[in-house]
Amino acid sequence: MQRPSWVIEQTLDHSKFNCCGNEKPFPFKCNDCGHAMVLCCECDTLYQGLPDTDQRTVPDWNEWTCSACNAKLPDTFMSLPDYRITFDEWSKLGLDSLISMPPFSDLQRMLNDSAQRLRTYLERGMRSTANRYAFHFDDLASSMQSAIAGAEDARHQGQQFADDKKLADAVRQCDTISDPDLRTYAIIGIVDVLRGDTKNGT
Repeated sequence: MQRPSWVIEQTLDHSKFNCCGNEKPFPFKCNDCGHAMVLCCECDTLYQGLPDTDQRTVPDWNEWTCSACNAKLPDTFMSLPDYRITFDEWSKLGLDSLISMPPFSDLQRMLNDSAQRLRTYLERGMRSTANRYAFHFDDLASSMQSAIAGAEDARHQGQQFADDKKLADAVRQCDTISDPDLRTYAIIGIVDVLRGDTKNGT
């Protein structure tokens, strides 16, 4: 079965998380002890005692630490590969009840729809908006990359487009790629360059 390389928001059962009414649960682990947690990116509620989602707090971001081992987490933990948690790790912690795995085709559709919105921002020269928007769905894109044949090469291709051409021209160059998934990763590659990140999210 095709699935993302690690647990992401889109694979969680959102009905299990009820903090603010507009939940955006971000799953991750402590890099020191492997403790799994979920952070709501809308209201900063931290679900710290999974699978019991009634164990929650709003952490002091000046003293951000793991709730199990008290290790300090960096401010950028959400974008660091060491804090991703695989499905096997998640399962070994007894957290499968919090997973609701959609069909992989649905995840592809989400990804491609998001990329089209990104394309619009890029074509209009809205760089800061594109950067902010890309941050919220980069986890989805990067987690699916290894499961989509040619995605990594397409992402590199998009990076080359952004290096060699004006932004609008780079976006239009992506339109020459007929496969929608590969076109999506080329667009993501352009944003990688804008964000100064060409490590392909891996």
